[in-house]
Amino acid sequence: MSEIILLRMTEPNGVQPSDSMGNLEDLATEAGITAPTSVDAWSGKGRRFAQASSQALIADDRSSLGTLLQRDVTIQAILSLTLTGASGALPLIVRGTESGSASEHYAYGLELEQQALFAGFVEVRWFWADAAGGLHTQLPGVFKHPGDDQFFLLTATRRWETPTRVVVRYYVNADIIAEIVSTNGDIAGGTLGHTTVGGTKRAGAWTTFFNGVIDEIVVSDYEMSAEQVRETYRTLTEYQPAGLDMFVGLIPPGIQWAKDLGNNVGKFVRISGAALGFGVAAASQLRALWLPDAATVEQIARWENVLGLLPRARESLDVRRARVISYLSRDEGFSPPPLREALSGPFALGSEDVKLLEYTNRVDDDFSVIDTAEKWIVGGPGVWSSVGAKLHVALAAGADVRWDQQRLGSHIRMPLDLGRPGLGEPYVSAKLSAYALPQNTGVGLLLHNRRTDNTIWYGVFNNAGVNQLGYRTRVNGVLGVFTVLETPAAAAYWLRLEPTPVAMFGIRKRFSWSTLGPSTGFATQDVIISVVNMEWAGFAIFGTQAVTVGALSADWDDMVTFCPSGVRPFHWYAFRNPALAGAPDMLGAQLLVDKVKPAHTYAAVTQSESVLCDDPRDGLCDRGPLGNW
Repeated sequence: MSEIILLRMTEPNGVQPSDSMGNLEDLATEAGITAPTSVDAWSGKGRRFAQASSQALIADDRSSLGTLLQRDVTIQAILSLTLTGASGALPLIVRGTESGSASEHYAYGLELEQQALFAGFVEVRWFWADAAGGLHTQLPGVFKHPGDDQFFLLTATRRWETPTRVVVRYYVNADIIAEIVSTNGDIAGGTLGHTTVGGTKRAGAWTTFFNGVIDEIVVSDYEMSAEQVRETYRTLTEYQPAGLDMFVGLIPPGIQWAKDLGNNVGKFVRISGAALGFGVAAASQLRALWLPDAATVEQIARWENVLGLLPRARESLDVRRARVISYLSRDEGFSPPPLREALSGPFALGSEDVKLLEYTNRVDDDFSVIDTAEKWIVGGPGVWSSVGAKLHVALAAGADVRWDQQRLGSHIRMPLDLGRPGLGEPYVSAKLSAYALPQNTGVGLLLHNRRTDNTIWYGVFNNAGVNQLGYRTRVNGVLGVFTVLETPAAAAYWLRLEPTPVAMFGIRKRFSWSTLGPSTGFATQDVIISVVNMEWAGFAIFGTQAVTVGALSADWDDMVTFCPSGVRPFHWYAFRNPALAGAPDMLGAQLLVDKVKPAHTYAAVTQSESVLCDDPRDGLCDRGPLGNW
């Protein structure tokens, strides 16, 4: 399973594009067509094809049958489509020239065309020939045209199952737009089979041409999964642009040579930044695709090999994934009931009293109860409590809630697992439902790194009598200025803070706020802040005076912390309630857990639902959940 054709279109005018996989001779022109010109494109350079000028490229196979694919195939391209002045079918890439000879039958082809009745909507269609040379154009996928010269990622897959069942799928950017089941399983494809890009030949004559810019095209001999398509799109739109932003952002102020990304030095900056993003993308793809529910064709084969499972001929990726997941979830394997039964002995309890603590990547708190014993840590002046199923904070006049290297105002916080920066979009959100602030004090969300003491605060601050929405930071012990996002502040907000919205090393933060609801009407502001590895989340008060001039109060509601790339789901604990009678063997229970736990998980036995360092109940070994709430 591999790429068969890879055309990057980076060659300058006068030099025809070449296949990076080496299966095609250099693309060329012939009588009746002209070469497309080199232009700027999404990923660098591309080729502009003009239908009116009969522009196309054609190439021979370098070796016999080198590009012949009669069954599974994926075509993926970065392109823009110019509908202005175009008409009819616009071919992207075709294997075969349909000369009437079996040696030139179409093995696969992909074309686009504006719908006749709905201007601005585009059909994308597979087509191929049968053994008798009959042309079979498949039902299309339809998408809204993004506009002339607007680039997008187009992916089309074909999976051959039987002579009467072929599954084709179409994607635009990261979204699937259609899945079609075809009965045209008799797929031909000749032994010669010239490959044409941007044009179609029938009976030896050029008939239709593409209109737009082709940046890159890759043809592969397997069906690309929806998850792979999504990760490819994220690489192009998130990781690599973010890598460039980071590289440029790290250049010292005043240096102008990197500002023009079109000159030679700027091109080096562009390549270096994209390379950084590509590295992060590779790590993200490993995280997103290695488990069997999203594994690629190659990875699911490795899962099957490890588990001793044999796929049947022509089984789809979805079926093979489901078999692996079913095997891993079987009753005879790792599951809670037999684990509770096994631990009942060393715990000296009935199995029904053995509690297994498991976690997801989302933490919700409706503040009906404020658990300061196991979940929340409170510090500084001020009283934090549950009032009417809300988190209420009250601070008396005269308190000192300034921030410095020793103090963090008044706060309530919990440890969290935001995961590795760059591998997801974590966020912390809550509703500030009411507040009363004396001058020069504020209340807001808090993200904190307890090791470095770096902090981000985001909320409402009474700035000399005017309530303003904004944020401030404390980095390496230096307190930053309060940065205003909105003046005057509203009476209530849904606030959301995303530490890494574009998944790039925690450099960029996104502040969002809404007065309409928890999921609508949000305004956003992206900010470059060099504060990384946030390990605590909560709420905090800060002031700028040693003595507050009045009493402060505020109410928070419905906090949500979402950590999609965190490791919380891979941590689990066997909890023995120390209030229950009996003489447990905690060391023996831990040895049992070490033996039976899956290798990719961390597991421990504990008598506390939060970490208590040097707790004699756990043999002074600190086996608590470590903030995995």
